[in-house]
Amino acid sequence: MHDLKNAYESEAKLLEELCTCLAQERECLVEGQIGKLWALREKKEKICEQLETQERIIREQIEGSAGGKERSRPRWLVSYRKRVRHLKLQAVSLSSENMKIVQDVLGFIDGLIGAIATPGEQTDRYGRKSNMISYPRIIFREA
Repeated sequence: MHDLKNAYESEAKLLEELCTCLAQERECLVEGQIGKLWALREKKEKICEQLETQERIIREQIEGSAGGKERSRPRWLVSYRKRVRHLKLQAVSLSSENMKIVQDVLGFIDGLIGAIATPGEQTDRYGRKSNMISYPRIIFREA
């Protein structure tokens, strides 16, 4: 059981590091610091590899203890599972937000290139018939 506790502690620590990386990635996206994104990507990949290892260790520990059918689980186990679940949801949320920022920027660039490539064709770009799906996150959140 001690090994299982250590594995959960390690997984939680790695998830916290991943959330920190995702927050830094968001800052780089907002500030346009593209050069820093490569280092963050490599760091995230290493963390994800370590997370896979910890998840495998946890699965093995749970399956090894009473065949994984132990009904009375220690209170610390429930607490660690909740913490890990919360951190995973936070990481997914941060990742999703970063992806939305990237999509908004790419949509803007696509529209800009389209306006330059075909001048005069799309006069109502930002009017009522606009193709804009969401509010520009960068302007409303960071400005």
